[in-house]
Amino acid sequence: MLRKNIIHIIGERLQFIKLAILLKAIEKKLNVKNLIIHTGQYHDYKMSKVFFKELNIPEPYVNLNLQKVLTQN
Repeated sequence: MLRKNIIHIIGERLQFIKLAILLKAIEKKLNVKNLIIHTGQYHDYKMSKVFFKELNIPEPYVNLNLQKVLTQN
């Protein structure tokens, strides 16, 4: 059986909380690989990394680092 991927795109604090709940439900029911794309709109610890740590969210597969892109223009 082919294992499927689910891609989650997150960037805001509320999305981190929703994703943590969703990941727990998915892991119990489905045999899928969860890939997280982080928009990177918040780059400091208090606004982003703390949620990955405290909510046990896996590190993102990709970080788009949009904060850096937005501040360069």
